[in-house]
Amino acid sequence: MDISSVGGPSPVDMQASALSGMADAQNKMAAAAQKLTTAPATPEVVLDVSNAGVQFAASAEVLKTSQENTKKLLDVLA
Repeated sequence: MDISSVGGPSPVDMQASALSGMADAQNKMAAAAQKLTTAPATPEVVLDVSNAGVQFAASAEVLKTSQENTKKLLDVLA
């Protein structure tokens, strides 16, 4: 069975994208935390923290779903 003919990103691509999104969110959170150490919280910084949290959670969900789909594919191929 050739799964390369199925359209869409591969499971590895999806997992790499999810991990990249999580790393990006972590960097955004670190930058916002650095701003908070030097100045009082501004609406911009609060939004940066909130957005980084949402981005991390969404990327984690993509990673979880990708891993579940990979497991299902392996079960089918077994």
